[in-house]
Amino acid sequence: MSSLLDPLAQWLEANAIQGELEAYVRKHAAAFAERDEYDHACFDIYRGYDALVRRILTEFLEEIRSDAHLCAVGSQATPERLLSELRQEGAALRRDAAGKRLQELLEITSFEEFAAAAGRLRRQAETEAACLLAGMAVRVAGGASRASPDARLEALEPDALRAFGPPRR
Repeated sequence: MSSLLDPLAQWLEANAIQGELEAYVRKHAAAFAERDEYDHACFDIYRGYDALVRRILTEFLEEIRSDAHLCAVGSQATPERLLSELRQEGAALRRDAAGKRLQELLEITSFEEFAAAAGRLRRQAETEAACLLAGMAVRVAGGASRASPDARLEALEPDALRAFGPPRR
């Protein structure tokens, strides 16, 4: 019996699944501002993510159904059965590219992990936006000094760029 992980990893890579999952988290990251408690809407967002992962696994199973007799899950496999078989074969412990793909797919398995990932992506987006704004401010200030020969462009103090950054915590 062959490993289920290799065809799954190839399928995940070919269908850019990691990008799809990250896009979902990134899209909803703003709802997960740092706080002690999250509202019901945040839990619904997580359930949407969980449904997305299940849909992805179901699509994979549908695609391999014709060859399912060759593997342990069979033709009536469910995402839960697939994950059980992957667990039994120790797929998540593999250190190769296929193991890494599975680890990426299963990186978020709880609401808390989703909230943490959303928080990381939200902070990353805030930092990227701050850098973009700072760069635009420097270009605008530089353009103003070139447009007016009498204008004097003072060196920006480090604190001036910090004003464009994300709020300090």
